[in-house]
Amino acid sequence: MDVLDFQAEITATEHGVYEVTLRGPDGAETSSRTRLSLPPDQLRALVARIPDAVIASSARVRRSASPDEQPVQLLGRALYETLTAGDGRALLAAARHTAARAEAQLRLVLRVRPPELALLPWEFLYDAAHSGYVCTTTPLIRHPQVAVPQRPLRVAPPLRVLCMIARPGDQETLAVEAERQRLGAALEGLRRDGLIELDWVGGETWRELKSALRRGSGPWHVFHFIGHGGFDRAAGEGTLALDDGAGGTYQLGAENLAMVLQGHSSLRLVVLNACETGRASSADPFSSVGGALMRAGLPAALVMQYPISDQAAVEFSQSFYEELAQGRTVDAAVTEARQSVRLALPGTLEWGTPVLYMRSLDGMLFAIGQAPAPVARATQVGDLYVQGLAALYTHRWNDAVAAFREVLAERRDYENAAAKLEEALRGRRLDHLYTAALGAAQAGQWADAAAHLTVILAEDPDYRDARERLETARTRSEVASLRAEARSLHAAGQWEAVLAVGERLAALVPQDADPDGVVGEARRRAEPRTGTE
Repeated sequence: MDVLDFQAEITATEHGVYEVTLRGPDGAETSSRTRLSLPPDQLRALVARIPDAVIASSARVRRSASPDEQPVQLLGRALYETLTAGDGRALLAAARHTAARAEAQLRLVLRVRPPELALLPWEFLYDAAHSGYVCTTTPLIRHPQVAVPQRPLRVAPPLRVLCMIARPGDQETLAVEAERQRLGAALEGLRRDGLIELDWVGGETWRELKSALRRGSGPWHVFHFIGHGGFDRAAGEGTLALDDGAGGTYQLGAENLAMVLQGHSSLRLVVLNACETGRASSADPFSSVGGALMRAGLPAALVMQYPISDQAAVEFSQSFYEELAQGRTVDAAVTEARQSVRLALPGTLEWGTPVLYMRSLDGMLFAIGQAPAPVARATQVGDLYVQGLAALYTHRWNDAVAAFREVLAERRDYENAAAKLEEALRGRRLDHLYTAALGAAQAGQWADAAAHLTVILAEDPDYRDARERLETARTRSEVASLRAEARSLHAAGQWEAVLAVGERLAALVPQDADPDGVVGEARRRAEPRTGTE
């Protein structure tokens, strides 16, 4: 599919005022001066809440915005309003129409020059008119003004990925073997197809990283780091936490990492699964690890602006490398991976954690040649298929998904494996929703429980006992609301209104209509008045 760029550039004009220049794919342009719609103190407080909101979302499943998501949406709206001020919305709508008419993918290329704005999580741009986050459907790349980009590297499969895990003894413990196994399992199908090859740095120090880059087992096309990241306030730059050789931490700064990786002409992409590697200082947008790699000449860097859960990281990596190994542009691969995280983990906001820095003009980092034909292994594929069926019919959803994905990695047209994979994914999604509904009900969060069960029944009207549980949740939600209203009316001395609410409660829960006694007290207070009349 062709790609059409919608370019956005933000520059500072005077204190608190910014000039936003937008350019559509047809050359149409608009420029406006604007301020952020949020006061500085409120903006800082809101930005500080985003990391916790993103992490909290990984444990939730919901249909509407929860209190955790509300600060993300509020900030996303403010950023979107800033970006599309003046005639910007009309120009963006026209660009979307142009792309749709040309059957092309619209891509948002963002150049944010003021460092204080470059710090903000633009990946959460929220278009309230379309009730959606922009970058879940539109590739968004941060494109700093740097040297002339390189052309795609011609690669005969496999795509070679050098991985490194670091867990210094004085840092929070990482399950490194589990992390290694998860990444390997996620990419096993690509490896068997001859599309990707993983190798691991033999240690956790900068010396061992340099040694791995030098040795003759490359050339390396991608460097993938798993570990701890951070931001050195004194140095004003992002860092990776490596081992110092004595069990402590060696903070490898952004500039030094760029120096180590620079000069390896085949290396086109760095993926850093470490929090805060997308964070820069308020004075220099290139001080983040991603920004420093751009300045050093690397075509693309995928970094994390917040911590990311293991499940989201694995889901993202699997989808991202699948797309990349098939020859997709890096920005399209990131968008597909964002969607995979959002679909696989309903309700999570972690799809917005990765930040893509790119200086390649078209996003095509690798010109992938033809992969060698895989050797057919019919017996093994058949066994995997049967294992998938067994897991599917016994509701072991994760095992079923893994088995059918392996089958399709070997043979994409094997019987009805694709349909069975969809069935397993659907079963897993409904099971997650049902579990979330039970948890919400147990916690007395009846509105959330009802929302989850409504989604389930919209997809499967006969799912388990969801219909009965939905009726209970709706009743309990209404009861909770009426009780809160009764307490408010009681506090205001509105006795007749309290009694009216009490009648409704008695009809809904006759055995437990007045647990805190407000209706009974209202009846006693109202009786003398009734008697005098």
